[in-house]
Amino acid sequence: MQNSIIANNTSLDGNNSDAIRRYYVSIKNSIIGENSDFGLSEARTPDANGNLIGTPENPFDPQLGELTVGANGIPFLPLLPTSPAINLGNSFYATDNNLLFDVRGEQRIIGASVDAGAVEFNGFDFGDAADSYQTLLGSNGPRHLAIGPQLGAGRTIEEDASFSEDEFDDGVQFSELVPGTPASVSVTISNAPQGARLSGWIDFNGNGQFDGSAEAVFQRVLLSGDGTYEMPYQVPFDAQIQETQARFRLSSAGETDWFGQADDGEVEDYLVSIIEPPFVSLSTSAATGQEENQSRISLIATSARPVNGEQQVTVRFSGNAVYGSDYTSDSFVITIPAGEISGSIEIQILEDLRPEPIETIIASVISTTAGLQYDQSATTQVQIEDNDQVSPNGSFSTLTGFSEGKVWISLPDDSGTYASPTFASNLPFSDIQLVKYGDFNGDGFQDIALWRENGEWWVGEASGRGLFFLERWGAWRSGDIGGIRVGDFNGDGKDDLIGLFKVEGATHGNWWAAVSTGTSFENRLWGQYGSFSGIREIVVGNFDGLKGDDLAIVAVSGVVWIAKTSNSSFQYLKSHQWDVQNGINFIQTGDFNGDNRDDLLAVLGNGERRTVSVAKSYGPTKGLISSVWSEWTVRGSLDGVFVGDFDGDGRDNVVGQFNRSKLWFGESDGRAFRMQYWLNWNEISSGWASISVGNSNGDQRVDLIAQTLDGTWRAAESSGSSFAERELVKWDSPRSFLSTNVGYHSQHTSTGEFDVSMVNWDSFSGRWVAPVQSPVQQTAAATPEDLVTVNIPSAAEYEAFAEDQLLESLLGG
Repeated sequence: MQNSIIANNTSLDGNNSDAIRRYYVSIKNSIIGENSDFGLSEARTPDANGNLIGTPENPFDPQLGELTVGANGIPFLPLLPTSPAINLGNSFYATDNNLLFDVRGEQRIIGASVDAGAVEFNGFDFGDAADSYQTLLGSNGPRHLAIGPQLGAGRTIEEDASFSEDEFDDGVQFSELVPGTPASVSVTISNAPQGARLSGWIDFNGNGQFDGSAEAVFQRVLLSGDGTYEMPYQVPFDAQIQETQARFRLSSAGETDWFGQADDGEVEDYLVSIIEPPFVSLSTSAATGQEENQSRISLIATSARPVNGEQQVTVRFSGNAVYGSDYTSDSFVITIPAGEISGSIEIQILEDLRPEPIETIIASVISTTAGLQYDQSATTQVQIEDNDQVSPNGSFSTLTGFSEGKVWISLPDDSGTYASPTFASNLPFSDIQLVKYGDFNGDGFQDIALWRENGEWWVGEASGRGLFFLERWGAWRSGDIGGIRVGDFNGDGKDDLIGLFKVEGATHGNWWAAVSTGTSFENRLWGQYGSFSGIREIVVGNFDGLKGDDLAIVAVSGVVWIAKTSNSSFQYLKSHQWDVQNGINFIQTGDFNGDNRDDLLAVLGNGERRTVSVAKSYGPTKGLISSVWSEWTVRGSLDGVFVGDFDGDGRDNVVGQFNRSKLWFGESDGRAFRMQYWLNWNEISSGWASISVGNSNGDQRVDLIAQTLDGTWRAAESSGSSFAERELVKWDSPRSFLSTNVGYHSQHTSTGEFDVSMVNWDSFSGRWVAPVQSPVQQTAAATPEDLVTVNIPSAAEYEAFAEDQLLESLLGG
């Protein structure tokens, strides 16, 4: 007999014990309560054969608990923790099977003399994955002696793996598995007061086996005791989208392999799914934003489900709105926090003070981190409503001038009171050889075109609110270029530039048009003219009443050619010939009969008697027919001739400036001018820098606006029957202006309500100080040529004609 307990071999009634009466046995490694009835010396001698033997005076109490049914269904008497039979020696089963722990989960002491009752074998816990993962006993599958630490609430006892889901595979809960993202498991352990170690594997590549440490998510991680643990790990970027196998092992020692026997603990196999990342979409907190209040709009990235770990979405902005001037953002990367479904950045609409149509911001996803995916639908847009957009109302003229590297402007209020000049734009250069004015972007406001000495054209677009935005629009080559004029030559509602370029080695020239696209000039060949150096004057007007502006070309001989535009070139019509032997001056256009076709006016003669001739348009095929509309007697000087609808009847009139300050009004009846004396304009009698036609009081009748030599702007305002003089605004007299203009640049009275500092002027930061240039000192009567050269090159700019005819090829023979 060995490994036994003879617990009660003393007779309570004084008789001998019945346990081994009349038998002779060999007893080893056992506990004998007391030895009074044993006849064998080995049973009477303490410590013989590894026994523990009590005496009647000092019996051994094995300290047994109440009868209990074991995990294998066999009833037994458990040893109490203080029993001398626990962990005191070697049982053959325990030794043969290398069992290190007793049924309580306590470490077995090897080598002691007695281990009676030390091992109560409860079977193994196996995995249940396919045997390609080494699951069966024959494949050295993972198996744990069913004692000690366990995963979840219980474990299954088996003789071998069964390939079926165990009801006690309940210790591990999985988060979503997405390639390239963090994941986690929630692990619950029990029956491990001293702690236990966890190992886990997932078949990420789907090859039907666990590839060692490459697929190990945990290796012998110590868990300190009973409880639930959140344990993070990383899903590899190359994990395959699939349903796959996972294995987790818990034991006191900790397992480094997914196979083999463990002395305690539990193994649990799970089917898990590796799934595709969720798709991300974009949206905004508002569909529109306003420049006026500098709207802030959230750009939101939304995942189809909560993300694994922090994810980032990179966006790109496009559309016709310009980043940095129309809007900005606090980032190009949207972060979605771990476990959330959305994140956002902020788009701020900027007030650029530049009138523009509705603009669009388009935001598109261009990349994401691994935990998200996107397609072409991941885009959204915001429209910018520009409250700077103003429509021309056809009322007041504005006053502009260039000085000290800046553009200055004076704006009127609703009553026609003009404010002192305010800053309107920087000028980034000083090499300006020509200034032209026109509506180059088609918004109804007059812009500024600057031609530099290097051939570049720059356009200052009028904002309609008292600012100009200067940008390079194109370039012309340097060389012999004459007749540069402004007009809408292709009839698209935007003004263009035209110039006659001398052909090298020839006498004729080529017309080149800088056709406006609204944001730049495109150079196009627009035809030829027969004699480059034979032009007296060129004026622009719509003489045929059809789409697009035309040219009236007055040759030195007095022949007038109409260059009619065909939207891509000129076609020539010989109109009439004026007698220019006694001089011709003040050539300009106007609709003198109100038929919506421009006519041509000229003052013939240089002496006391002057003839005012009007070549009236008779349509596309007949050209112009000239007749005398008035005879003027000049006793002194004729200082200026001005055309405009001064009485508001829809027909243009003429005003003659005589002897410096006398203004005579010529009312048109469609056939002639009826002359009336309207004003002695004393304030300009000492001299003037410029006189222009404009509207200073907004009454729809044009007025005359002059700048006198002290810098003061003055108006002769028409009532329809006379002029009344009025001081408009005084500009600082020390300020010397390269160019001034009366135009229609704005309908608003002040930029003070806007923060001009918001405009990005950095690209125009070069400071230009203009050389001192005094206005023309008109101490004597000005010649007509002096006035004509203010905006129109005079005949002196051209050499005398050698020939006043066109090339024969242009006339068709």
